Amino acid sequence: EGEQSVDGIITSLTGSGSGYSRLTRPSVAARSGTGQHFDSAPADNYFFQIQFNQLLEVDPRLQHFSVDVWTREVWNDWRLRYNTDEFGCFRNWTENTKTLWTVIDETVVQKIWVPLPELQSVLEKPQVMIFRAWLGSDGTVWLTKRQLMRFSCVMSFKYMPFDVQECEVPVQVLSYYSYEVELLPGTSIKNNVSMQVTPQEHVFVGGPVEWSLDVEKSWGGVVCEARWKLDGSCSDYLKLVFAFARNPGYHIQYSVFPVSLCVLISWSSFFISRAAPPARVAVTAITFLTIMNRVSEVLNSMPNVSTSVWLLDFLRLSLYFGLYANLEYAVVSLLMSFEDRIQKHEAQAKKELEEKVFHERAHQHENREHHETELDVDDSGDVILAVNTRGQ
Repeated sequence: EGEQSVDGIITSLTGSGSGYSRLTRPSVAARSGTGQHFDSAPADNYFFQIQFNQLLEVDPRLQHFSVDVWTREVWNDWRLRYNTDEFGCFRNWTENTKTLWTVIDETVVQKIWVPLPELQSVLEKPQVMIFRAWLGSDGTVWLTKRQLMRFSCVMSFKYMPFDVQECEVPVQVLSYYSYEVELLPGTSIKNNVSMQVTPQEHVFVGGPVEWSLDVEKSWGGVVCEARWKLDGSCSDYLKLVFAFARNPGYHIQYSVFPVSLCVLISWSSFFISRAAPPARVAVTAITFLTIMNRVSEVLNSMPNVSTSVWLLDFLRLSLYFGLYANLEYAVVSLLMSFEDRIQKHEAQAKKELEEKVFHERAHQHENREHHETELDVDDSGDVILAVNTRGQ
């Protein structure tokens, strides 16, 4: 009947008289009227691909991240095939194939069968910025969306600030079993890459300066999960891994280096005279409080973790060194007070000893003078005062 509009084609394919049902998957629909059991229908292939565009945010404290991505969903529905000779209004995107494509809008997509993917770690409904859909003459449906997504992530801070956070995003089609809809990576059998990065050469549109996508560690693939299966069969899901590397420059320049200087300054108090308490106390106390302030700032940027963290271990060790400088002067002050008391007691004892010696010598001198004066008696019994041996 000649060329028709897109609405006319969609009405012919999915209208009330076409027998099309958006609730029935294509393989099951192919068994309709054949006498074959629906359980014998093969799985419908559903291709899913995500393309990283830019990193928007990484929140280590709340453990989530936001990305700007392109998603591609491709599947084939034989009920949507149309005659390319009859409908000549479609644009051919490839010269090597005879498949013709036409642009369809979101209202058309709502009328056809769509195997909705479920991103398990998404925290909120994705914000769709751009929506594009195409229908091929062979019944292939191609959906492309540019979306802003926020995902949760279990982060490890063991090597912070040299850490790389590998965040997993499981993708499943929960409305069907894996033997009904087979989730495959990429956009076709030949193009089976589940995750791409654009643009190339690690030059992205934007994002936080502290984090960047580690392209080599970011990957995706189909994973077999059989933990809940009684018969041991697989429940396939597509596992996407976003790896984000932290730029350690900030913490090295404003945490590690300044705290190291504070430790050196606090230990320089050992070379200050013990007789200058204000100088020694000021140096050790100020550096200790400075390190404590830096520890608080790092803790505020992290969740309440009890495991080992490289940066916190370094700050805690530096804090111990600063505390040692404070305690060292406290011990020295205590020993100095003991030393003063000992010196006072020694001085007092020395003084008392000198006084005692002086009195003893004075007493001995008096006794000596007393004994050196001798009495002599003559033959008649008269007392004669004799001169002492000194001639006095």
